[in-house]
Amino acid sequence: MTQAAISQQIQRLEEILGHQLFKRAWTGLILTDVGAALHPVLTRSLDQMAEALARFQSGRYREVLHLGVVTTFATGWLIPRLTDFEAAHPDVSLASSPTTTASRSPRRDCTWPCALATARPGPGSRLIR
Repeated sequence: MTQAAISQQIQRLEEILGHQLFKRAWTGLILTDVGAALHPVLTRSLDQMAEALARFQSGRYREVLHLGVVTTFATGWLIPRLTDFEAAHPDVSLASSPTTTASRSPRRDCTWPCALATARPGPGSRLIR
């Protein structure tokens, strides 16, 4: 996409919103308050679209499983099993978010929080070997 095309799209968006998103200065563009408010929302939306499109890169759909993983669990149990998992589930991509402590409340960026427990599982817990 050319710079002129991007400028036209920004102008169209500003017309639709009825607000200027950038202040044009001699040093470049500066976000207005409205532009600054929209920036994180639009960034998340574009990131989500990029992630969805990346799932089709190999010519077929790949599901992404986001794991919340305690570091000791990842190194001691998960990593040695990744090759077998990937061979058994070629349409699943794993993404992990390491943490140093287990939490009972799942993180929003994780599909499945993981932990290594030495005690018996509590109500609602599942043991996967």
